[in-house]
Amino acid sequence: ITTRLVGSEMCIRDRHLRLGKRIASGGFGEVYNVIGTDTPQVMKVVDTRKNTLSDRTGGGPIRRGTIAVHPETIARQHWLYQVTRLEIASMQMLAGKPNVMPLCDAFEYADPFFGDLPAEACAYQRAFLIFMPKLVPLLDYIQKKPVSEGLLIRMAADICTALSACREVHIMHRDLKPDNIFVRTENGKDVFVPVSYTHLRAHETRS
Repeated sequence: ITTRLVGSEMCIRDRHLRLGKRIASGGFGEVYNVIGTDTPQVMKVVDTRKNTLSDRTGGGPIRRGTIAVHPETIARQHWLYQVTRLEIASMQMLAGKPNVMPLCDAFEYADPFFGDLPAEACAYQRAFLIFMPKLVPLLDYIQKKPVSEGLLIRMAADICTALSACREVHIMHRDLKPDNIFVRTENGKDVFVPVSYTHLRAHETRS
């Protein structure tokens, strides 16, 4: 797999894609429209280097030739590295399950400009590209469609179906809220889909 970012353009699997408008941003990454895919998709970009902290002795580990590393930098990068890999693994485990966000593709690459940084400063410096179908945010959906009792019952049923699918593979969602509910159309029917799998946690089954 060759992943190469050049400004707002990239080449992935010998296909040229272009980033469109940024549509969401948060502590776990940024989401962009993608131009050039076969089906409407968005791309989530997670860069652990954003968790780099600087200090008076020479800055964080991003700076070329830096020897000193802020004591919290590695811990923060490690945390984001772990939750992002968990998000991707969770979506892979949920592939084919009803009412969950499917994973179109995912890539992980390291910063090629480490220079002579100490190894511990580079261990978790990663950028992740996560491709997902383009869905409609719940808040946008309900602004255009009247909210009825039947719609709310169907929404609750769809979310429960998704949570049940998660439980089947020993995963539980920990951040259900309107911002993490999207809508997609399947065979002419609107389906409510919980997303933000960064907040999924694997759990052990009780005997």
